[in-house]
Amino acid sequence: MTSQSNCTASLQTTSVYSYQFFMRCKSTQLVVFVSLLTPSLARPDELHAYRTASADISRLLTIASLTNKYHFLSTAWWAVSALYSVTSGEFGPPTHPMGDLARASTTALTQILEIAMRCGHRRLIDFVIECWSNRILSKELSPRAAMHVADRWDLDALRGVAYYVQLMESGKIFETRLRSTQSPKPHELIPHSNTAIEQDTGEAAVVPEPTRSRASTPESVCDDEAAPLTSIQITRLLSGFYSLVSSWDYRRLNPPTFPRPDGCTYHMHGCVSTFRTVWCDVARSEKTMRYGSADIVGRLRCVEEQLRASTELACALSPGCKREAMTAVKKCIKGVQEQLSTHFVDLTVPGTGD
Repeated sequence: MTSQSNCTASLQTTSVYSYQFFMRCKSTQLVVFVSLLTPSLARPDELHAYRTASADISRLLTIASLTNKYHFLSTAWWAVSALYSVTSGEFGPPTHPMGDLARASTTALTQILEIAMRCGHRRLIDFVIECWSNRILSKELSPRAAMHVADRWDLDALRGVAYYVQLMESGKIFETRLRSTQSPKPHELIPHSNTAIEQDTGEAAVVPEPTRSRASTPESVCDDEAAPLTSIQITRLLSGFYSLVSSWDYRRLNPPTFPRPDGCTYHMHGCVSTFRTVWCDVARSEKTMRYGSADIVGRLRCVEEQLRASTELACALSPGCKREAMTAVKKCIKGVQEQLSTHFVDLTVPGTGD
């Protein structure tokens, strides 16, 4: 009797668990089913609600995600296009918390960007990257989550900004490492895990311990923006530091060139020569050197500011030449910013350190 009672109780428990599992699956299937049918069966006024400033962004994300997963591609494109229209402000300032990308959370930015990547919506991809990059540059958001997402999807534009800002926040460690080795090779800048490096203050700065097993999922990225850097990310940061320092060493001695405008009769030996001299002077000025040795964007912007205020350029260069010279400087800074990702490479991959 005891054995039969135990068997009966076990079957009842199993039945309860099976029923609960069935209901969870049924609930999930219902959400999928409703999401797939919503755009097809909704009334015109209900569909219009998704293309207004008050559209439910989370609902659009669900529809886009599930329809893309189950290959309802036209519906997925409709949903992701609506996402772009709402978040870009086509219908006015978005009212949903996830709609305004200038204020949305890192989790929201990650979800929208990954849906855009899965659906291949280029305009939404570029718009999210631009908004996210601007907020990272303004120090409003941590670059950690963006580094993970950029690596996962191989997004050069986002990777360049995220890694650059992270490097600026950790630059003291790499500055010390560079000074401690004469003519270092890239691999010599890479410390082992938990390596303590003495800073100018005499205090030990511990390099974040690499995390090899951390899952590469949006949830893990967004739940903990302060998660330890992976070993590959540390390698990229260090190679980026070395590359950016080398790039500045070249640019400080080689100002951008500019064409001769109409009316300049003493271009090469006058305007170009003077511009080169002033460029080299301000590139090594105390004001410029306050920026970190790898902060090439900060140093170039500082140089630009000093060139604009230079009385020597104002007197020695013709108005046309000065205008062309400053345009060339601005293009130089823009080009450097657009190519930031090329500095952050994984030196453990054969051929990347050549």
